[in-house]
This record gives sequence, structure tokens and C-alpha cells, in this order.
Amino acid sequence: MKAAEFNNNPEVITALIKGGADVNAKNSLKETALMKAAEFNTNPEVITALIKGGAIVNAKNSKGATALNKNIEVFKELVRIAEQGHVEVQYQLGLLYWWGVEGAVAIDRCKAMELFRKAAELSYNEEPVVRNVKWGMTPEEVMNTENAQLLQRTHERITYRDNLLGEQCTINYFFACDGLERVEYTINSKAKSSAERIFNDIANTLEKKHPRNDKFGLNAAFDKTMRSYESTRAEITLFLVGDGNRTVTVSYEFHGTQEEFTQRSIEKLTRELESKKQELKQF
Repeated sequence: MKAAEFNNNPEVITALIKGGADVNAKNSLKETALMKAAEFNTNPEVITALIKGGAIVNAKNSKGATALNKNIEVFKELVRIAEQGHVEVQYQLGLLYWWGVEGAVAIDRCKAMELFRKAAELSYNEEPVVRNVKWGMTPEEVMNTENAQLLQRTHERITYRDNLLGEQCTINYFFACDGLERVEYTINSKAKSSAERIFNDIANTLEKKHPRNDKFGLNAAFDKTMRSYESTRAEITLFLVGDGNRTVTVSYEFHGTQEEFTQRSIEKLTRELESKKQELKQF
């Protein structure tokens, strides 16, 4: 792909790629065709041809620089192509926003998640994690799913009242970038024995469902017990805390992780793109 450095004809570049040239091949300095085009080629359409041909925009050379560091027009072209609905480019642009590129693209996780969803049409998980909700749901989707009594709604949280193990509790749904990332149960009791029973009942249930990593801590003012559990779909933390007013609080939190969403995006999108490539080979 040395032609990309000085050849101003994008049709030549496209023909080379279709002919089997490796658009992401690197020279001795680990430079790609896109890096060379960004630095030396005077025709921006060559950059377009390379990106549409599968050039990895954030590939690094031996000094850690990318094509974006050499020419910010590469990023502008990436945005333009993504807006045209090019799935692979939407995904690449999402990664750039997710990790950021020093001097070129600032980290914007909300924008990244929007692009991942647009590219792969994903939610965090295929199956509900808790209370029939899925990570990544919008506030409206959660409200359409939840049947408990609504107490309050803000931009980042929706609060409900319900009953758990015979006790009144509140349920908080927390959102980031309009996607559900945490669910929290809270039960307050004036009787420590009642709260401890609830805590142990929940702990026993979790132990049967998830591998356990116990963590215990003591404080001079009150006992604080925390147990954490991990599954492939959530990180779960269970707290038992007493305060000076003799109120004991049991908090029960489910956490969704953006890292899991990113990994699932990568895996599913990769499968979809491979499937498309196989379909194209049949023609």
C-alpha cells in the first residue's frame, strides 16, 4: 500500500484493496498506509478510500503516533463517513471516543455508547439482570417495565417503593448517558435483628447464584458488613450498616459495567461483520 503515500487517485487505492492488498500492513517503522496518506497525500479522497477499505484509524507507529496525530482531517473524514451509516466506521469512531486520542479526540463515553448502539444495535445484555431490566435501558424503557410505586424521577435516577422479604424498601435506578448502569435496593429497620435476618437471607440467595468474595469491616461506632459477588452480567454488593439513631440499613446494589458493554459490542459486531463478509463472497 505504498501507493497511498503519493498516489492521488482514490480509485487506484480502492482497486488495490479489492485486489487483496493489506490496508493495515505496516512498514519497518510500524506505519500504515493511512498514516502515510495523512502525512503526505494531498488528496483527502485517498484518506476516504482507505477508511472505507477498512484502515484502522487508531493504529500506532513505533513512536506511538496515529494517523490522527498526523492530520486531524482524518478524524473529520471518519465522522463524515460514520454519518453516512458506514457500520465499521461508526464502530471505529466509537472506540476513539471511548479511549480518546491525545491531541486529537477527547474521551466522551456517552458519544461512544451512542455510536456502539447505532453500529451494532446492542443493549448491555441479552437477558434481564434484575427486576426484568437490562443494562443500558433508557429511563423510559425502565419505567415501562417497572410496576412498583413511583416516588421520584430525576435526570440520573428513578426511585420506586416496593416490598422485599416482608419489609418496605426503596429501589433506585441510576443512569449514565441515558443508559441504566446501577440498581439499588434500600431497606431501613429499627430492629437490628430484623435487618440482619434480611441481610443473611439475601446473602444466602446470592451465594447460591454467584461466586462469592467476602469482605468484612468493623468500625468503633457501628458494625459494617459488606459482601460482594460477581457474575458475568453484574457486580453485586450487599451492605449492612447501623447508625447512631439505631436505624439499620440494608443496601443491595447491582452494578452494570461499561467495560462489559464495550466487550459485548466488540464481540457481536465482529460476528456481524464476519457474516457480512461471508455473504459478499457468495456473489
